Amino acid sequence: HMARRFRAGDLQGAWLVFAATNDQALNEAVYRAATRRCLFANVVDQKPLCSFLAPATARRGALTIAVSTGGLSPTLAKRLRDEVIQVGAAYEPLVQFLGSLRARAQRQLPTYQDRQRYFERLVGDARIPGWVRQGRLRLARRAAVGLLHAPRTRR
Repeated sequence: HMARRFRAGDLQGAWLVFAATNDQALNEAVYRAATRRCLFANVVDQKPLCSFLAPATARRGALTIAVSTGGLSPTLAKRLRDEVIQVGAAYEPLVQFLGSLRARAQRQLPTYQDRQRYFERLVGDARIPGWVRQGRLRLARRAAVGLLHAPRTRR
């Protein structure tokens, strides 16, 4: 924060600019200065004066959830974010479990498509996420490793 009026030179070295004042002319001046310098700019609550929208985000461990209403209702986006992160909390152990399988999958499955199908099978098999939620990690890991060796079908 600089306790003085904005100067275009204030943007020197920036790559991201937010303007959030009660002065419409000042917000527009900040946006124009940022645009001239090809910087990302967001004038809060002024969608036409935004080169990007900031989603409402929440983090719980490795899980990040972002919600956006396309700038139409930031208040609703924040409320939805708060509701979704509560549901998302149940997925944090699954995120960690799936992350623990990545290196092995990368070593054993030759292509990105093979790995993508593998993880889709893991997540789509209700048993494995259920076992992780129940804390039955050995059983989940045994099943997950078994899927690594299962014959792969091409789509």
